[in-house]
Amino acid sequence: SIKKMLGGFKDRRLILGALFLYALYLPPSFGTPLMAYMREVMHIDKMFIGLLGTLGTATEILGFLVYLKWGFKWNMWKKLYACVALSGLSAFAYLYTPNQWWLLAYGMIFGGLVGIIHLTILSYAVKIVPKGSEGFIFAGLMSVLNLGSQTSISLGGLFYEPLGFRGLVILSGIIALLPLAVVHLLRR
Repeated sequence: SIKKMLGGFKDRRLILGALFLYALYLPPSFGTPLMAYMREVMHIDKMFIGLLGTLGTATEILGFLVYLKWGFKWNMWKKLYACVALSGLSAFAYLYTPNQWWLLAYGMIFGGLVGIIHLTILSYAVKIVPKGSEGFIFAGLMSVLNLGSQTSISLGGLFYEPLGFRGLVILSGIIALLPLAVVHLLRR
């Protein structure tokens, strides 16, 4: 019933989980500034940038497969701590981009991590959905992720000009690490 579906939004664990999920996707995006940096500062051609995207996506699929093989055996809370920490640390890695080969390595390594992190987040979202309104509440949580992602893109655009590429990467890394402070609260 509609009353039961809407009642799920009163669940304190669900509300805290939704805020956590939003915070995970909130760090200012530096994807577009990175593209500009690669073209204008590093003078990388469009074909290589396309290769970076393709290999990143391929390794993301490998990350999905790793998660499907072993991820369900790992402790959810340890996975969440690791995902948050790895998200922040991977952002800071982009402070060191001496050449296109480093970017290639980052794309391949972090692509796999993105796959594992994404499935961990989806698994957590499934875990906090109250019984009886799973589809409706899960769809709402995915909307929270999408809102966080769109906010991230907007924040990246907002902070790029005043902070520059390096400043934006630092801000993104710091904000990505902040959810570490609340993972322990999610267990209650």
